[in-house]
Amino acid sequence: MEENKRKNALETDEGIATCQSDVVTDNLSRLMDLMKTWDTAAPWLPSGPPPPPPVDRGAWRTFPKFGGHCNFCKKNGESREVYCSHQLRDDVGRVTCPVLFRYRCPWCGATGENAHTVSYCPVNPYRCSSVLTSRTPRKSCGCLRNCHHHYSRKH
Repeated sequence: MEENKRKNALETDEGIATCQSDVVTDNLSRLMDLMKTWDTAAPWLPSGPPPPPPVDRGAWRTFPKFGGHCNFCKKNGESREVYCSHQLRDDVGRVTCPVLFRYRCPWCGATGENAHTVSYCPVNPYRCSSVLTSRTPRKSCGCLRNCHHHYSRKH
């Protein structure tokens, strides 16, 4: 009795598999027919060699593969070994810094390859240019901008 159930299940499975493979074969043949029609040149397309790809003049500065460094880690006071061990972004503009990659923006929730700090968040209505913040009389630590005690060994 169990053998008959197994045999029926196998026959059913094989029947389903056969039906699925027929559908796949049918769809594949339709796709091949469509591709044959695409091979013919359309009259509205320009003739001749294709134009060169556009030059990406995006907002991200590309770093050289060797000798680059991570400005995010450098500005946050990491050691030279740390900030020279990686780059902030790759050639396409995706975040590659492991520290910034794990950071989640509190304004928009961006993280990973699209991570950014609050000051660079496009959603943050209070963000301001670093040019404007450098004109304020005090640094982020609270001391006056002309104070250099952070660079002395006594501090």
